[in-house]
Parts: sequence; structure tokens; C-alpha cells
Amino acid sequence: MFINNIIFSLYGIEKINKILTTLKLPKHASHALIKDIDYKSLANKTKKRDNLDLLNFSIEKFLSHNISSRYGKISKQKKENLSKYNKIIIDYLFRDDKSKDIFNFVFKELKLEDWMNIFIHQKELNDLLSFYILDNKQRKIVEESFVRIEAFLDELSSEGDIYIFFFSSFDI
Repeated sequence: MFINNIIFSLYGIEKINKILTTLKLPKHASHALIKDIDYKSLANKTKKRDNLDLLNFSIEKFLSHNISSRYGKISKQKKENLSKYNKIIIDYLFRDDKSKDIFNFVFKELKLEDWMNIFIHQKELNDLLSFYILDNKQRKIVEESFVRIEAFLDELSSEGDIYIFFFSSFDI
């Protein structure tokens, strides 16, 4: 959601559709340009070291895994497109000189561990030195696009009290 919020704020829906057309990628009912990854590609990692290594992945490397098979129209294409879908889009976004700094920060500088810590309020974007490479307008776009854990609490409460109990034990 975070990445797609940034993309949407920079481009809008018309430009997003133009990007898909330019890259000859199919459109999907969701307007999210970056698709969810297939959780199975990560869920099968059972070694502690493998899971710890994931935390050091850049957001680009993390999102470059195969996309979820629920994107049926996309997944009916060649299998290789599943592994390259997000990467093709990320590479395209890096070619935009006006937004290159934002994408460099988000995809290369921000690590999965950083994102998770910000998501659960253990850190702030301002705690990352690389965040200050961006100008004030760019920082504002990133800050306003970031979705944090409290955005999901209402959804979790509808699934049962156990989730609310778990999350209420965190100091948000």
C-alpha cells in the first residue's frame, strides 16, 4: 500500500494505466501498480538465518519476488512474468528523473526492517539519515503515503478479539 500510495500521488490513475500500456503489462481490477508478492515464496523459509536475512532486503529486492497467483490475468502469462512483474515496473519508475530520488529512497535505501519498524511505530522516517536526501516536498509525499499499523486495527477487530488483545499490548 505504501509504495502504491506514492505512485498514485505522483502519477494518478491515467499515468498508471499509461505505464502498464507502455510496458505491455495487463491491467488488473486493482489500480495498484506494484502487486502483492506470493507469500509461499517466503513462507517456506524455515531457517532462522534466512528469515533474518529478509529483514536486510531492500524494498526493491523484497518486492521482486513472484507476485501472488490471485492476479489471474497476469499469472496466465508466461511464468517468468510472475517473477519479473514488479521488477519491470520498479525499473521503469527509476527512469523518471523527477521522482528518481523518491524511488531511490523507497526501493534502495529503505530496508524491510526499517519499513516494519516504522509501520509499528518503533522508528520514524525522520530517524533514517537517507530520508534527508529528499527535499521537503518529496519527504511530505513519502510521509503522507506511509500506512501504519493503526490503519489495520479496525479490520483486525472484525476478525476476533485475540488480534486486538495482541496489538493492544504494543505501545502505539
